[in-house]
Amino acid sequence: MAKRDYPEKELSALLSDFRATLKSYHEALSRLSEALAVMESNNDREAKVKEGKIALDVLYDLCEYLFKFEIAAENAAGFTKNDDEEKKAWGFIRAIRSHRESIESLQKTIKNYLKVLENPDLIQLAKEELKIEFEKFKSSIAKIEESESTFLTLIQEKYEKARLGRPL
Repeated sequence: MAKRDYPEKELSALLSDFRATLKSYHEALSRLSEALAVMESNNDREAKVKEGKIALDVLYDLCEYLFKFEIAAENAAGFTKNDDEEKKAWGFIRAIRSHRESIESLQKTIKNYLKVLENPDLIQLAKEELKIEFEKFKSSIAKIEESESTFLTLIQEKYEKARLGRPL
């Protein structure tokens, strides 16, 4: 990707969009945790189905937010000046792609869980599988949060330099 300096206005928009997406992403993670907690603790089949559908919707939303993160990271990679900065941007992109895979795996597990709700023999196995997949998902969240923090710092530093009129 060709290197170029973004003016302050473009960096400001990139930073603003990233922060807004980050906020929505974290709100969706909270909704997902709530839905999965209800699915695990509630004995009512209909409540489990309802919360399972909510969880699937939230996972879809999370994929959308990851897509927006990836676009922001690719745009940011265009104004990196050295290999270290570029590695941070592409490291974030790799974390996003890995996280997307864990979302897809969790989606499949939730769908499977909802299918076996009527079969008492399989429900316990599905519950255990859901717990395992959710733990993997949480591990993936930790990785992306580390990368997002590094990436956010990179964008903020670039914006501050542009705002003060210093070379990026």
